[in-house]
Amino acid sequence: NDPCGTGGARNGTCYTKEECQAKGGSFSGSCASGFGTFSIAGPVAGTTVTKAAGAISTLGGAIGDCTKDSFSVTSPGQSGSPVICGFNSGQHMIVDASDSCNLAAFNIGGMGSTRAWEVKGPSGCLQYFMGKSGVIASYNFPTKSTTVTNTVTHLSNQNYRICIKQEQGMCAICYIPSIVPGTPTEDNQVSFGLSISKPAATAKSSQGTNCQSDYLFIPNVEAAPVNLAIALGAAPGRVCGRIFSTVDDDAATASVCSRIKPFQIVVQTDLDEVTSDVAANADGAD
Repeated sequence: NDPCGTGGARNGTCYTKEECQAKGGSFSGSCASGFGTFSIAGPVAGTTVTKAAGAISTLGGAIGDCTKDSFSVTSPGQSGSPVICGFNSGQHMIVDASDSCNLAAFNIGGMGSTRAWEVKGPSGCLQYFMGKSGVIASYNFPTKSTTVTNTVTHLSNQNYRICIKQEQGMCAICYIPSIVPGTPTEDNQVSFGLSISKPAATAKSSQGTNCQSDYLFIPNVEAAPVNLAIALGAAPGRVCGRIFSTVDDDAATASVCSRIKPFQIVVQTDLDEVTSDVAANADGAD
């Protein structure tokens, strides 16, 4: 049975009332000229996905820590989600379903903000993106903003995988920060920044073994444009520092590409955030 619209934000599948009830679904309209019913399926074996429709509170006192609202999902026998909070409108996560049951933990503080979420499918990594282009953001990043101020920070203790569908005819994938000011300042930063620069007084890139605390792992990074005639060799995968690049000590933002399939990014942050040398490392969001 094909998917069909329900008149709301979700799609359904056309079944008879008896089939819908047997599958644990709920009625949400008619289909097939009145002979069927739009069914919104109930919990089934497969996957559990949560999609944020509003922010889950704000950060607490410790930089990057969730001390008021928080959200996480368990996946017994598999990798569950990290604990997230802050600004997450439009974000999503996907975790493997378990016969031992998945626990979605919503810890709501005393703030008066409205929170909303939705549980749906399918399977994959913690995040899954499709299309030939798009924007990927870490949890708590202000995705509706066009500038990155010194109040923006990633969440601590994150370790998850982002997958991107390989579209037809595409042999490689390239990433570049979506916000790159002409002259970055503390209140107008580049939208990439993890850890500090190796030369602490200058905003520069780092990679490989120089990235030990907070970093992105992009398999076998290479610079753009990708030359498919050159065989893949050993290349670092960890990218960090204040500048996004495929080489160490680069002062200019560059496109970072990968030919390894499936296309993926691993996000890794540790338990703590750097709070010293702020002025020396102002050219990038931590």
